[in-house]
This record gives sequence, structure tokens and C-alpha cells, in this order.
Amino acid sequence: MCRCARSGAGWATRVTEASHASPPRDEGRIGIFTPADLSLQRHVGNGVQFDPYGEILIYIAGFFSTFFLEALPSPDGGAAMNHEHWAFAMMKTWLISVSAAAVLMSGAAMAADGFELGDPKAGEAKANAICQACHAADGNSIVPLWPKLAGQHPEYAYKQLMQFKNGERYNVQMTPMALPLTEKEMRDVVTYYSQQVQTGGVADRELAALGEKIYRAGNPKSGVPACSGCHGPAGMGQGLSKFPRLAGQHADYIKQTLEYFRQGERANDPNGMMRGVTARMTDKEIAAVAQYVQGLRND
Repeated sequence: MCRCARSGAGWATRVTEASHASPPRDEGRIGIFTPADLSLQRHVGNGVQFDPYGEILIYIAGFFSTFFLEALPSPDGGAAMNHEHWAFAMMKTWLISVSAAAVLMSGAAMAADGFELGDPKAGEAKANAICQACHAADGNSIVPLWPKLAGQHPEYAYKQLMQFKNGERYNVQMTPMALPLTEKEMRDVVTYYSQQVQTGGVADRELAALGEKIYRAGNPKSGVPACSGCHGPAGMGQGLSKFPRLAGQHADYIKQTLEYFRQGERANDPNGMMRGVTARMTDKEIAAVAQYVQGLRND
């Protein structure tokens, strides 16, 4: 059913790590897998073409990837799981099957969300007028607490602007900027930024090692699902599902955002998905995941 080959075929994801010593930083392949190896996980990530909500998404996406990563042999050749873990994983698999069947039977869930792109030329002019001071003209912000917009899914960015405008999301800086924008101007701006090339980032080596584990496999003991289930093994997100690209994003911004979700200060996640996930995460896990995704590269 699932063959996870360990070859380097297909597109590869790398984490750029900051070296703490004088030798050149390690930009090689991380762990024992590339996203191409995780073919079933990638299929799930690319196959969801609807807005996912609530626990169904958590089981299908996060736990699905967690189970298969747990079931794989460990790098040192040891047993993948003991009997207790195996039983727990099988229970999760059953829940996945039931949830998946419910989703497939729902015509509403299968409805694609068509997004109308804007005019990138008009978006560039608007971005240069009101956005570039914080996010830069090319969408690669310099201040690490302000997110990079370059290469971000326009569906996700548009949703955020609309929610800043209608009050579903509040930020002391962004809300006043979004209020006067028309829907067309929003579409133009997000379309322009989505076409820009992101500069990427560098990860802290120590924290990224833990971050990789949480991102790829979650934390079964505390119930944290794998981030890759929704945001993809390469951190590229899913436009139609409005899951943002995380790869190369500033670690400081990611860390702050996860903390906002955990505190309830940000609450525009469907059915409290992100609030539920972050409530189970420790400070160290949040910082580690933020570092890991900052170093994710796709080339």
C-alpha cells in the first residue's frame, strides 16, 4: 500500500543550517527522507482540494503522516514500534479510514474553491505604495517579525487581508492597512507577491533537529500532529485549502504566530485547528519547528 523508497529521486527539500563552528554549514539532505520519499504523504497533501475543517482534517492529515513515519524502521536499524505503539497506530489508522470515508461521501467537502487572481502589475503599484515599507517591494521582509509574502499562496494571503478588514483577525499594524483596500486591490496585491521569489532562510542546527521530528512526525505522546500533514513535507502549504507556505519563512514570525494561536490571541483558524495543535506544544517545540521551517529549501 505504501512504499517509501529511500532514494533521492524526485524533488528534494533541504534545511539550510547555521553552523556553530568554522567549517562550512551543512546544506545537505536532512534525516533519511526527502519529500519525494514520502509519496503517500505527498499524495494526501496535494490531493485535498477543499477547505478542511475540524478533527477530520487532523486525523487525515496530521495523524496519517504520523502513523507512516512511526511505522518506518528507525535509522539505526532498531524496531520501529513496540506492541503498545503498534496498537495505538492501528487505532489511529481505523479512525483515519472512518474519517476519510465521511469526507469522500460529503459533496460539500469535495467542492473546489475557485480563486480569481488579480492583476500583478496593479498589485505591484499598490504594494510599492503601501506594503513595501514592512514587507519589502519583492515580499522579502527584512524585519524577522514581519512575514515574507514572496511566494505565498494568493488564496491564503487574500483570506488574511479580508479577515483583517472584516475584523475576524486583528493586528495593530495590519488592520488599519487592510481597511481601505477593495477586494480587487487585495487580489492584485496577493497575486503580485505570490509571483515573487522568496529568499529563503538559515536554521539553527540544534533546534532544527527537534523541529524536523515535530514537523514530520508530530509528538505522539502529547498528541501533536505532524505539521507536514497540512503544510506539506516540503513546507509549501496548500493554496486551495488556504494552508500557508512555511518554507523559508522567518523563524521569529512563525514562533510568534504559534504563540498567538496558543494564547488565543489569534483565532482565525477554522474550528480552532491551530489553537488545538499549539495548546499541546511546549515552548521548545514551537521554537524548534520555527527554526526548522525557516531553513527549509526547495531546489
